[in-house]
Amino acid sequence: MTQKLQVVIAGAGPSGLMCALALAAQEVPVVVCEAEPSLTHDLRAGTFHPPTQEMMAPYGITARMHEHGLKVQRWQIRSRQGGQVAEFEATRFKPSELRLEAFHPQGTARIAKPGEGVCASDGSVHGVAGLHVADASLFPAAVGVNPMMTIVAFAKRVAAEVAEATPAA
Repeated sequence: MTQKLQVVIAGAGPSGLMCALALAAQEVPVVVCEAEPSLTHDLRAGTFHPPTQEMMAPYGITARMHEHGLKVQRWQIRSRQGGQVAEFEATRFKPSELRLEAFHPQGTARIAKPGEGVCASDGSVHGVAGLHVADASLFPAAVGVNPMMTIVAFAKRVAAEVAEATPAA
């Protein structure tokens, strides 16, 4: 007997992979489609702050990151022209004490009412049954800090909504 695939995720970036893990943990069949032939080595989600790591810990990601990743002792802000603007010891400040600029595509499928935006607050696309978005394009406006924690939270929330509406395997 062939099982009908319930969820297809476009993109193996941080959002797509987090959403896939959250769905698989709830026994929802999922396949991830990625245009690249293998995982990229660019800086997509190159830094994960502690709250983001806490959200990923139940899936075993955080422990693996700590085994293989680099722990930052000093944190720098650099200008696009390549010069260092500031440097901090990682233990001497709270990220909430800084105002930083983020350069992530955001708001292209923003959450709003039908006719004013592309998606509902659960990530579903207005007028397209079964289609959801789970990345920074959901943001109603660009944020001024690293958006990874919010992206991971959106991915987990959308996965929960999809899992609730999907019969288990």
